[in-house]
Amino acid sequence: MEERGDIIKLAKDDKHMDLSHRQLSVVASETGEVEASASSFYRVMKQEQLMEKRQRKPKTPQA
Repeated sequence: MEERGDIIKLAKDDKHMDLSHRQLSVVASETGEVEASASSFYRVMKQEQLMEKRQRKPKTPQA
């Protein structure tokens, strides 16, 4: 399934590593890369063990 491959590709992309499956589904929809629900993102990412590896970008220091 092409959609599954696109979801995996987006989830592994460094610029999206800090996004949850919900946020990633919105970004993908807005950019036209993938039209899939947040639950589809969750399901595919969980099967590929990409949920545990989500990293938050360090917050920039507030001066």
